[in-house]
Amino acid sequence: MRSYREVLAIREVWTTILLSALTRLPIFGLTMLITLHVVETLGMSYRLAGAVTTFVTISSMISAPWRGSMTDRRGLRRTMIPSIVVMTAVYAVAPWLGYYPLLVILALGYLWNYPIYTIPRQVLIATVPLRKRRAALSLDAVSIEICYMFGPMVSIIIASSVGTRATMIGCAVLAALGATGLTVLDPPIAETSGAASEGQTPSSSSPDGNPSPDPRSATEPVAPTQSSATETLAVEGTTHDSDSPTIDVPTAHPSTTPALAWVNRFTVAILIGCLAAGYTLGGIELTTVGAMREMGSTQAIGWVLAFSGLGSALGGTIYGALNRSVPMPALLTLMGLTAAATTLATSPLQAGLILLIGGLFVSPTLTASIDQLTNLTPPSRRGSVIGWQGSFLNAGVAISAPTIGAVIDGVGWHQAFILSGAIAAVIGLAVGAVMRTRGS
Repeated sequence: MRSYREVLAIREVWTTILLSALTRLPIFGLTMLITLHVVETLGMSYRLAGAVTTFVTISSMISAPWRGSMTDRRGLRRTMIPSIVVMTAVYAVAPWLGYYPLLVILALGYLWNYPIYTIPRQVLIATVPLRKRRAALSLDAVSIEICYMFGPMVSIIIASSVGTRATMIGCAVLAALGATGLTVLDPPIAETSGAASEGQTPSSSSPDGNPSPDPRSATEPVAPTQSSATETLAVEGTTHDSDSPTIDVPTAHPSTTPALAWVNRFTVAILIGCLAAGYTLGGIELTTVGAMREMGSTQAIGWVLAFSGLGSALGGTIYGALNRSVPMPALLTLMGLTAAATTLATSPLQAGLILLIGGLFVSPTLTASIDQLTNLTPPSRRGSVIGWQGSFLNAGVAISAPTIGAVIDGVGWHQAFILSGAIAAVIGLAVGAVMRTRGS
């Protein structure tokens, strides 16, 4: 736990995590509130409520890489201020709109959604020494897990007392306060000398989080030539000899770095892994509902899923305290295998315990994906790639709903758990194979 104490001693770290949580809690709560508002306050069907959620999800998926790119080009404040203005204005009027105006305003408004994943992670990467980065990103992952568990629950409890309209406004105000706090503090989102430790910087590391021997700074001036505008990173971090596969990563300013400079077979493979992770997570949630209903234990849905969240929080904490990282493909494969094993459960308690074990690999998988992606990405394009990571994750969740739902309806929840886990396990193996290939 020493690594956590050292990380939390950095002012930018604990203030960013706290203010991000202040924004994430109500944002996660609003997702559930939208459904509750459409069904109970507006008196519409769950199908129509699901349509609103789908449009919000699509808008958020579009927003994430776009807003991430904006942080690369314009900085934290100029990215966050439009989100504060737009999202606050949207929720100032949305609670009193009818169904179709509500759908339109939310679909448009969420294009300016708060970059609740991109900016905090950029701050942590920029302000924490390389050897402590995994601990910092793990803290962020655990914070997300806690917000995801408590945000919807607290918002629904409050809505049951004061109504959905007042609760939606309260959540919007709270999210704006957290975002405003980050905007006022304006922590750095690009590496400074403080990001280095013993001559190592985030941009001179291998994608598994282990430092490579190249001591050059990510902020080192680079001449505008093809040969000097790139930096070589090892793809496999277990060794750093001449046989390690390498790729060239531009380190120039955003205006001179091509927008797609970060795209290569390794980053694409990791993003596909994120898609699979999202698919499995969405499948687990939906299949758990189906399994508990068939077991006649619908009242257990909440605490069974909470076991998975608890496992994820524990896994993230343990992963951040490790002395070395674990490759994302291995974690993804283990997450898939344990998800598939849930098909063996014969009671809610058994399902919860298996999901608890499987949850141990969730936060580490997502943390490792961010760590590896940012190590393979030019510092001037990290906002974009972090945004794309979130979009691929959400896309996986969105794809899982109709496909896993069809499996549950057609052949049952046992096969749905198997499919949910098999996707992550198979793609995890495939991503691992790609990451082991040698670059030319």
